[in-house]
Amino acid sequence: MALTDPTENALDFLGGDRFKGYEADAQSFLESQPFAALRVDGKGFSKLTRSKGYAVPYDYGFMGIMDHVAQSLLKLVDGACVAYVQSDEVSVIFKPSGPPGDSNWWFGGKTQKLVSLSAAQASASFSLAEALRSGSLDSEALFDSRLIPLQSEEDAEEYLRWRRFDAQKNSISMAASSLFSHRELDGVSSRDRAEMLQGTELERLPDGFFNGRLHYRLKTLGKAWNPALEQEVEVERTRLVSEPADREAVENVLPQLLVHRAYSTGNPRVATDRN
Repeated sequence: MALTDPTENALDFLGGDRFKGYEADAQSFLESQPFAALRVDGKGFSKLTRSKGYAVPYDYGFMGIMDHVAQSLLKLVDGACVAYVQSDEVSVIFKPSGPPGDSNWWFGGKTQKLVSLSAAQASASFSLAEALRSGSLDSEALFDSRLIPLQSEEDAEEYLRWRRFDAQKNSISMAASSLFSHRELDGVSSRDRAEMLQGTELERLPDGFFNGRLHYRLKTLGKAWNPALEQEVEVERTRLVSEPADREAVENVLPQLLVHRAYSTGNPRVATDRN
């Protein structure tokens, strides 16, 4: 069979221009808003956590793996300010990576790129961490992802408060479900479920479970030897840290992260490095 030169085809069948046009028609972009959030969520994780023998209502090993997922996304997403994790979901709030007023979004703000890459990163990082924990390669953790445009700094702060409230509600529900039957909890509000936990071993839930955790970059100042000057000089280092998303962190740390993408120890509150 003789080979033909595809450039001779007037319809450019092999070039795929027609299909590239279809793709362009289906593509959407982040516009001029100052912030956006990517939220990844585990698919079928109730079944997965049961099969892996994680403790209920919470498991520090599982929380540690989700912290690893959150920090991997914080490193991946260009322009990321903060990652928030609760249960099997992570939200990354990010903004254009250039100077103030620059609209240079990660991958040009293409929503298909942003959601597919964040879901892939979460799935890969969780599966690898779970394989190292269990010594088994049969874990196929999958995450979906969605993109939420945020119209202002206040919008970004309110978004995280909303997810924190959801974490509190979910943690109370999971704790109550581990002690009481479905019939006992049917139609019972979150507030009443919290009251049912009073006097039980789950009366006080770990802060990182109840409120979720914040992950962000922390700037610190230190000393380093400069061989060219033959003297110690002051240097700035940045590292990733994690801490419970209590009210103080959300109200005081988050606004600074949205402005600077890193929190400085020069401020009154000093974060705790739990890595």
